Amino acid sequence: MLNNLRLNKNMFKFICVILVSLFITSLTLAQEDTKELSRKRRVNSEESFLLSGKDSFFDNKLEIGQKHNYQINLKQGEYLSLAISRKDVDIVAVLFDPNDKKLIETSTTNRPQDPEIGLYSLIEITGNYRLSISTKIPQLIGNYAIRIKELRPSNKQDKERISNQAAYDEAERLRLQNTKESLQKAFNIYISLLPIWRQLGDGEGEGATLNAISAIYFTTAQYKESLQSLEQALKIWRELNNPLWELAILTSLGAVSNLNKENRQALYYYLTAQQVANKLNNPIWLSFALNGLGKVCSDLGEMDQSLNYYQQALVVKRTLLDKRGEAITLSNIANIYTALQNYQSSLDYHLESL
Repeated sequence: MLNNLRLNKNMFKFICVILVSLFITSLTLAQEDTKELSRKRRVNSEESFLLSGKDSFFDNKLEIGQKHNYQINLKQGEYLSLAISRKDVDIVAVLFDPNDKKLIETSTTNRPQDPEIGLYSLIEITGNYRLSISTKIPQLIGNYAIRIKELRPSNKQDKERISNQAAYDEAERLRLQNTKESLQKAFNIYISLLPIWRQLGDGEGEGATLNAISAIYFTTAQYKESLQSLEQALKIWRELNNPLWELAILTSLGAVSNLNKENRQALYYYLTAQQVANKLNNPIWLSFALNGLGKVCSDLGEMDQSLNYYQQALVVKRTLLDKRGEAITLSNIANIYTALQNYQSSLDYHLESL
């Protein structure tokens, strides 16, 4: 028996030594893997691509801390129009000339209601231009799309088109200040731009401006006028066959219709937006549509259906790493459980939203 006890003690010591050795080995390998991963990330922190010709298109993904550079060969006297859209996090775009001088910088945060941002330039120097794309927050992964809308010899109307775009950007800056005075100034600029866009035959400029006008009407609780502007914009974007802008307008129509107590109409707009978002595989606008459907169904007293939409929205928000949106959706779910008199679930979701 004594020999067995000694044997068991020796066996226990042996097993402990093996376990410690395995732990140290796994820790060393993990550190080496981490170093190798960091090295690869540093090596791949920038990637380069080639953009050439009208309708050139990229659907791309930025890894953590990564930057994408697009080379575009341009000639003096050309007009360049680019469109960049985000699918989740905010994107920053910067255009550099052949001498690496910064020409234009913009971000999706500057136009929160627009599904895509544009870059417009009259080319003064022949050579290779660089378009740099990065996430607004480097610690996040970002999905985006970029395309050349126009690349052609410039004409006399292009200077006016770029001037209009600069005025639109200024109006956006004023609108985001969200004061009574700044909103009125922005509104006046938008209204002045509409006939110029129409004269230029620029449907995209007109559609975006109508959307911005509707946003001011929305902010000032003029819902009927907001709906009218959005309906005009929807017609234009459908004629232009631009499903991304159509999706954004449909979502806004759902929100404004809901606030205007037109819930059946709001339901139609949100359901249509959900279909378009799924078709485009665009999670950020899908989350807007799902949350909107949850709100409308709640207002209609359809609590089970509302809960279903909010839970779908929660999954998307978590996929997007949208903590603020996740917290709001959790709170919405808690409110539905309260309405269903499921107070324990309501409390659980309220606590999780904190």
